[in-house]
Amino acid sequence: MQAVRSLRRLELLGVKKERRFYRFPQGPLYRVIVSRIDGMDEFTVTLSRFYDERKHSLAMCIFQINRSFGIVECYGNFKTSKRAFDGIVAGFLRSRSSLAVPPAYGLSLIRNGMFLTEKNEGIFPAEMPLREQILDAEEIYPEDHRYQIRGYQWDDIRDNLALLEKTGHLVSLPECSEWVLTSKRTFEYAEELLKEPPPETSFMDNPKKRNLLKQYTRECLHPLRNVIRERLLFSAELMQQGGRSGKHVKTALCAALNIGEAGNVSFTHHPFVEALARESLKEAVEYLKEGADYRGLFYEFGDEE
Repeated sequence: MQAVRSLRRLELLGVKKERRFYRFPQGPLYRVIVSRIDGMDEFTVTLSRFYDERKHSLAMCIFQINRSFGIVECYGNFKTSKRAFDGIVAGFLRSRSSLAVPPAYGLSLIRNGMFLTEKNEGIFPAEMPLREQILDAEEIYPEDHRYQIRGYQWDDIRDNLALLEKTGHLVSLPECSEWVLTSKRTFEYAEELLKEPPPETSFMDNPKKRNLLKQYTRECLHPLRNVIRERLLFSAELMQQGGRSGKHVKTALCAALNIGEAGNVSFTHHPFVEALARESLKEAVEYLKEGADYRGLFYEFGDEE
């Protein structure tokens, strides 16, 4: 009775009780979109399926996936219209936060999320047993995902030094724009940069700033080299699947393949890594100039010591 009274009280406040739709969709898959990977190594796969061949109403589900741990969240709507879903997708695509991809690719990413969850002995989200009903049994099962970026000779892409020089521009692309490193040490390095007069001087014009940039890269970005490489490979594949320019795909692939022992440059001299380090420090400098020092948050959440 207490639960019923609580529900009635919520309804009086305008909070409606969610209706459950236990008739699951049996029609064809409609659209699948995948978001760019963010600074937490997470992305989303949003898919939709018609209830039947008439293609009037559909169900949608969003899988939030961490590239290391697997599926971390799962939610959706079991009854929406094609028009409403298209409106949501249009907003995502306009903001360039997501790309429309072939259904087979989106399903492969979901299966990989399941594979990683089981590999890490994790727990699937509580909504997973319900939301996964949008898919058939032969579509959803744990499976490792291997990057497939077709149409390029990877060795040739890696050894294209002219292309490597252009990889620094990737930080301005939506697919790589959320990777700036925000940490306690980043703010401490930014504080050192502000002590160098004049503060507006670029890294290239000030030897001490260049030295601080190299130190920062070695200390803070080098431990993340494998993460950065995997993000670049993920982004190259996503851009190819999403129909982005082949120029961007090749550049991201070149940046990834030049991180590691087989690369043509050291990590601290990698153009993309240098650009990522600069952007991370510039953002922290701007925060400090505005009086926004977030170092206390990193202590609170147990960030790097």
